[in-house]
Parts: sequence; C-alpha cells; structure tokens
Amino acid sequence: MKMNVEEKRWQAENDARTLAQAAILRATPIRMAAAKKAAATMAKDAKKDADAMVAVAKTKPRMSSPKSKVKSTSRKTSKKK
Repeated sequence: MKMNVEEKRWQAENDARTLAQAAILRATPIRMAAAKKAAATMAKDAKKDADAMVAVAKTKPRMSSPKSKVKSTSRKTSKKK
C-alpha cells in the first residue's frame, strides 16, 4: 500500500517524537533500568505464549463431529435397500 503525502508527513513526525522520547529515556538511568526490567518480563511472557503455540502446533487434530467417533463399516456389509 502506498502512503500519500499526508501519511508520510505524519509518519516522519511520529518517528521524530519516538526518537526524542528514546533519547530522554536513555539519558535517565532510573527509567532505563525500569524499561530493561519490563522488557525482560515481557520477553518471558512472550516466550510462554510462543511455547504454548508450539505445543498446539505439535498436537494432532481431533475430529469434533460425531461421525469421526463411529467406526466405519465395510461396503460389503452395508447394503442399501
């Protein structure tokens, strides 16, 4: 998707605000330490979520319809009248 001139201007301004906030954060040791601690917690939570997703991906699918629980009969014994 192409951005129009207004969207490009907004993105540049937003990036400038983000960079200014990052500079302030880096210059404040207490905030930087708190951000690092929060990042570690967030990473741990994200890893738990990712591990759960991997477990789901490795799980064999279960059929939810009642037909899947019934053993199918051979064609020879099930004749239509």
